[in-house]
Amino acid sequence: MAAIGMGALEWMFEKLFGGSRREAEQKHIQQIPVYDRFWRARARDGRIRYLALGDSLAQGLGLDDPEQGYVAGLERLMEKALGEPIATHNVSSSGARTNEVIERQLQHIADVDPHVVTMSIGGNDVTQEEWRPAEFASRMRVILQALPAGSIVADVPTLGFGTYERRAREANRIVHRLVREFGMTLAPVYRKTRRHVPFGIVQRMSPDWFHPNARGHRSWVAAFGPHVVARVREVARDKVEVSPAH
Repeated sequence: MAAIGMGALEWMFEKLFGGSRREAEQKHIQQIPVYDRFWRARARDGRIRYLALGDSLAQGLGLDDPEQGYVAGLERLMEKALGEPIATHNVSSSGARTNEVIERQLQHIADVDPHVVTMSIGGNDVTQEEWRPAEFASRMRVILQALPAGSIVADVPTLGFGTYERRAREANRIVHRLVREFGMTLAPVYRKTRRHVPFGIVQRMSPDWFHPNARGHRSWVAAFGPHVVARVREVARDKVEVSPAH
């Protein structure tokens, strides 16, 4: 997902930081298989199973350590609330769009049988060369139909200014409508990230000017956090019968 839209700001940052940005991009490309292996090796036993769906942001790409990312941050919040380990299954993938969630990620719902589900997707959809809102809406509908009750769905973060920002707002009108229709919980990522535009965004970006840094990830933790804690407490309070992790 991007944090700076097309236009004057993008031109300015390219002139000022283009060289370091491209160097960071290459570093992050090298991180993709490393971080993917990190999450697949990290899944551990726990009564409560957490499934994270999404793109490179859920993977933590752009961070020095994926433990600094929002998925690990949410895991820590839930563990603190419950006083026990959470079995986290992060099946997100770098570059994912809505079609890839449908084709490659939703199948893990049956495999994991999660009690808590978060999804953050759409940033890569709206930054494609061709943006087709109707197709985005159709794919989001398929995804939300497949998500378990109580899932927590993020809207698209702010993309700063210009074309990408207009697309993000259009995408979010779709997301908000479908979240209401399917009775899901909205994580207000757009509102949490928009509050930092224009000047605060600089302190929250990684060197590639595309992914948030550790400070930027706190906006996602702030957007998701109250809802995942409420959900995990609901699971514990209702004494849902929880089988051992698969």
